[in-house]
Amino acid sequence: LATGLGAAIAEENESFAVVSVSIELTSLGLERRSEVLSLLFGCLRLLRESPPWPPELIEENIRLSEAGWSTAETPGASDVVTRLVGNMQKYRDCPSEYIAGGGRLVSDPALPELIT
Repeated sequence: LATGLGAAIAEENESFAVVSVSIELTSLGLERRSEVLSLLFGCLRLLRESPPWPPELIEENIRLSEAGWSTAETPGASDVVTRLVGNMQKYRDCPSEYIAGGGRLVSDPALPELIT
């Protein structure tokens, strides 16, 4: 029914995020698009109803993100400027995100309340 699936954060701020999902359908998938959409929304419902991630799993992801951040290659100056300008527009109410811009997980004291 499908030959491709993609998901990305289309918009994000301190209050919400918009997730964009794209599905590349076959001809049969196009004919049965109602079934494909039912499956997609069933998966989303399952995610919403799933229990929160255990704190140790979240902390492990934060450690992995930190390792990736600290060992990443240094980008070129034009890449840095382009990313900073984009992040300054995207995170205009959160200057602390200008550099990392959502590309680095960090621990937050409010984390237990955020994931429940």
